[in-house]
Amino acid sequence: EMLKDLIPTIIIDPDNVYRANGLMGTNNLGHLVVYPRTSFKLRCLYPDNMWGLPKWNKNYLLYPSNQLTVFITSASTEDSGVYSCVTPFGKQHSITVSVEAISCPEFDSALLHGLSVFYRPHPEGMVRVLSTQAQFKCDNDKTISATCLANGMWSRRPPTEEECPTQDSGMPWNCPYLDISSKPNLILHPVKPYKDKIIMFNCTHDTHKTGSPFTRCKSDGNWSHKDLPDCLPNSPGISF
Repeated sequence: EMLKDLIPTIIIDPDNVYRANGLMGTNNLGHLVVYPRTSFKLRCLYPDNMWGLPKWNKNYLLYPSNQLTVFITSASTEDSGVYSCVTPFGKQHSITVSVEAISCPEFDSALLHGLSVFYRPHPEGMVRVLSTQAQFKCDNDKTISATCLANGMWSRRPPTEEECPTQDSGMPWNCPYLDISSKPNLILHPVKPYKDKIIMFNCTHDTHKTGSPFTRCKSDGNWSHKDLPDCLPNSPGISF
């Protein structure tokens, strides 16, 4: 009795729906979107029994195969449709396959705030197509990725400057040299400025600091502080 009510399970093989360069995805309707020329299988899982095996149909017409697996080789638009696995008792599970040449647009340079973006090609050479990635190169060798989804949109907007500081790409530092010659007790850590990095201000052990505790070299080429801090002598008996 339980077998008669059992709904079969459909397995996508290989299951590349959420894998980079898998050339598969799901749209807002839950359909399986497949990039043209992709090969895959649909497997129907159902227990062996004395009443027979389930059968496949496509668009409600019997599929020309008695096997539990549908083989789709080098998919084309003709392979689009509703595939249903039907048990000997009439229970079925269906999946809608849509073969589409999905691609995503280039990112608007106005939104990149100087970021470089690399569109990583599929091993077969396609760029900005379903399941491929765009990579944003940040400072500190950090990379943030976006994936081309089945709706033709990227999985995320370009990262903000806070998420992904602009990479220097080997160009000279664009912040001016910090001249502390007028502040003999002021110490910079690190001594050599690094673009988009915080520079801490410290004072010698016999003085204490008043003013900003740090500065940052911003991507616009300016330091974040207004004035360098002062290092004032410690009062007798008081330590900082």
